[in-house]
Amino acid sequence: MAIADIPLTALPESRWEDSSENDRFIALIQQYRRGEIDPEAFKPIRLKHGIYGIRASDTHMVRVKLPGGRVTAEQFAKLGDIAERYARGVGHVTTRQDIQYHWVTIEDVPPLLRELESVGLTTREACGNSVRNVTACPLAGVCSREVFNIHPHSLGLARHLLRNPKSQDLPRKFKISVSGCDTDCAMAAIHDIGLVARKKNVNGEERDGFRLLAAGGLGSWPRPAMPIAEFVPVEELSTWTEAILEVFAQFGNRKDRNRARMKFVLAEKGFEWFQNQIVSRVRERGVDVSGSLAPWTEPVTFSGFGESGGLVQIAPLGGEPKRDRGWLETNVWHQKQNGLAAVWIKLPSGAISTEQFAHISNLAATYGDGTIRTSATQNILLPNVAMENVKAIHEKVVDSGLAADGVHDIGDVVSCPGAETCNLGITKSRNLAEVLRDRVRAIGDEESRKIQIKISGCPNSCGQHHVADIGFHGMSRKVEGDQAPYYQLLVGGSGRHNSPGFANKLIAIHARRIPEAVDRIVGSYERERRPGESFAGFAQRKGVNGFKAIVEDLTKLDTGDPSLRFDWGEDTGFKLKIGQGECAS
Repeated sequence: MAIADIPLTALPESRWEDSSENDRFIALIQQYRRGEIDPEAFKPIRLKHGIYGIRASDTHMVRVKLPGGRVTAEQFAKLGDIAERYARGVGHVTTRQDIQYHWVTIEDVPPLLRELESVGLTTREACGNSVRNVTACPLAGVCSREVFNIHPHSLGLARHLLRNPKSQDLPRKFKISVSGCDTDCAMAAIHDIGLVARKKNVNGEERDGFRLLAAGGLGSWPRPAMPIAEFVPVEELSTWTEAILEVFAQFGNRKDRNRARMKFVLAEKGFEWFQNQIVSRVRERGVDVSGSLAPWTEPVTFSGFGESGGLVQIAPLGGEPKRDRGWLETNVWHQKQNGLAAVWIKLPSGAISTEQFAHISNLAATYGDGTIRTSATQNILLPNVAMENVKAIHEKVVDSGLAADGVHDIGDVVSCPGAETCNLGITKSRNLAEVLRDRVRAIGDEESRKIQIKISGCPNSCGQHHVADIGFHGMSRKVEGDQAPYYQLLVGGSGRHNSPGFANKLIAIHARRIPEAVDRIVGSYERERRPGESFAGFAQRKGVNGFKAIVEDLTKLDTGDPSLRFDWGEDTGFKLKIGQGECAS
């Protein structure tokens, strides 16, 4: 059976649900609470089940896998109930399309898992040295640019790998993304496996498949994924994936966690060796790879969304088109299906309250198709909304505080949790994100509003700062003998598979000076850009030295200013507190 043929409902034979496994894990939790299991021995067990240690020593983060970011209205409502009961009434959409809860006690983990199980959701392999959530374009099936609907394949691959022996006991975490066209919304270049949809004529028959890239990643040593095969037929997808996992399992570094990702295998062994290792394993499974590896340049024809890069503006209902960037202009997109719209709900750094979970669930059930999608930009998408229902949805999101416009614009700042909860976080990145959202709200220049800002609380890039137009990662520096919160400023990143490029480091700036740095960079773009020049093109032309000249004076501090002792959102002095990370435990 091809992986795309796996039923789309959660079934035991697809390895998605396993209540007996929950029984065993819950029994281990009880043993741990009685002191019968050493904490270090228990750590890899709970990580494999998606339970992660955070700064508050008596609480945890719980991560729920949503393959391709898809969830039903019923499941989403249950996620809200869980937030209310066990996580202080808040959940978070991550840059990997998961839902995370913080501040969950170990005593609350068993009932939380039971509630997830009741609606067919799992935390299995959401953390630890395993295949993480398979991410995908949130517009799969509704975008007029897509080559074909990649949803059955991303979901089928996720189910094929869950609890699969090939996915267990890897040297380090392993990430997969699936995109439906060359727009590459799922950012193939930054993944261990990146898949981008293709069609190819084989013996007079048009076949669906993927361009396959491998060994990409971010972190402190970002590297783009490399093309391994130009065309992998959909029915061979699991074969190629398992072959790559075998190479990683055999040759990945198990002694040094800082060099354990697959990108280091490729860097140390070389591309030709790496590709040959994969291809030899695929051939051993009886697959003819001759057509896969040959150069293939057949153009892909898209029906296109127009020059707005995927966003088709909808005139406000009941009036003339607005000149400002209102909700109907930015958050409502035409689908390829006539009369239907995809409606975006913008979440600040992915945060969503119990009440908002319920509101969104009701909207999907009442006005959409009963499904909800999360995105790597930490937002929510409601697909298949009849155009006549858009106005009603707008009224509802206004009432529930979810009517922020400008999805994917400069004010839609992406941020990891940072030092608020993460043991490795240096700065409170979500607080800075909130400050910047307020700061850029008044920007009226249409081209400037397309700039993307992403923030990580440390160099590990959970906020994906390397692939932002303007990116930041947290760090600290000494100011008159005391630690002070700083951010490394980066400019000019892109995560697309066909033009991967990572943002260039400019300069380290105190956290309190970051808003002014953004003002200056945006102002420079508005004054100096050429006709039709995107920010990415401008950044490449201006270069590191050109940008550095306009922000380097911001490194000079007035040491008499007491605010420089504080991070954003703090009223006490900054203290560097870095604990032990568990990502590779």
